[in-house]
Amino acid sequence: MKLGALLFTLISLAFLPPAMAQDRLLLSNGNEMQVKVLEISADSVYYTSLSDTLHPKVQAQPKTAVFFVTYQNGTKQVMPETAQAQPAGYSEEVLYAQGRTDARHYYKAGSVFWTTFAATAALPLGGPLLGIPVGAVGTIINMPKKAMIASDPEFKKSPGYLKGYQQQAKQKKLGNAAAGLGAGTVLVLGLFMALIIHH
Repeated sequence: MKLGALLFTLISLAFLPPAMAQDRLLLSNGNEMQVKVLEISADSVYYTSLSDTLHPKVQAQPKTAVFFVTYQNGTKQVMPETAQAQPAGYSEEVLYAQGRTDARHYYKAGSVFWTTFAATAALPLGGPLLGIPVGAVGTIINMPKKAMIASDPEFKKSPGYLKGYQQQAKQKKLGNAAAGLGAGTVLVLGLFMALIIHH
C-alpha cells in the first residue's frame, strides 16, 4: 500500500509544471498572462513568458496596458495608469461577476454552432475530424471589446469585467461548438445509415 502511494506521488510530481515563479498579469483588455515579472519601470512591465522555458526572452507591456500584477506570494500591484479608468464604486470581483452575467444574457454564440455544424456535415471534405478543429478555433478567439453588449457601457473600462465577459463567452462558444459537432455528426451518421439501408 505504501509503495502504491509513493509511486502515485512520484508520477504526480513528474507531471507538475517546472518550479518557476508564477506571477500573473491582468491586462486592461481582460486577458490574463502567466509570467515571471522581472522589472516594472516608469512606463513598462518587463517579464518572461512561462511557456518559453527553454529560451526565455524578455518581453514588455506598456503600463497603460496592464491593470495589475499578482505576484506568486499573492500580493497585488495595481498600475495607477489603468486604475484611474475603473468605474467608480465597484470592486474588481463585482465587475468580473457582472461581466459573466452580461455575457450570459447578451452574448449569442450562434455563429460558432453553425460553422462547426457546417464543417462537420460538409461531406466528403468535412466530418468530425474537420468539425473539431473548426469548433476549437471558434472557442479560443477573444471577441473584440466593441462587440460586447454591456448592461452599462462604463463597465467595459474594467479589466475584471472584460475578463469575466470573455470567460463566460468562451464557455458559451464551447457549448455551441459541441452542439454543432454533435448535430453535424448525427447528420453524417444518418446519411451513411440511409446509404447503407438503400444499398
